Amino acid sequence: MIATLIFVVALGARLAAALSLRPWTPSYEQLYVYGDPKLFHEVAIDLATDGKLSAESRWRIAVFVPGYPLFLSLVYRVVGVNIPIGVFVNCFLSALSCLVMAILVRTGIGDRAGVVAGWLLALHPHSIRFAALLYSETLFMFLAVCMLFAFVLGVRYQESRRSWF
Repeated sequence: MIATLIFVVALGARLAAALSLRPWTPSYEQLYVYGDPKLFHEVAIDLATDGKLSAESRWRIAVFVPGYPLFLSLVYRVVGVNIPIGVFVNCFLSALSCLVMAILVRTGIGDRAGVVAGWLLALHPHSIRFAALLYSETLFMFLAVCMLFAFVLGVRYQESRRSWF
């Protein structure tokens, strides 16, 4: 029950931040889609529309990790090239990270620590801010938390299988 509440509050905070920036307006693209987000968006458009990188995008992405533009291109391929949808998917992933973090810490340390960890991430200002922009940190955080959770589950599974001779 508390995990669901953490997710809902986290999602609400992230959506409120995203909506306050009005990602459907041209001013959002002018003010917030520059530097890395612009590169990610342009490469994602190439991948979503052509299925491959253009020569210019290939040269530009060579110094970056291509995971986030690939993820964004999958979103664009499903719903069309649409910056607000990319932002809302970021918000959802960020809120999901809070839920996974709460479950991870609860599994590894205890119930009370899991609740605290979930709330801390749900209300963390930078986590909320980055979710409202097309930055790769949101996807990275989600994958990192999921990887740690898989690690903790693996350790727990190994401990339960130990036998003493």
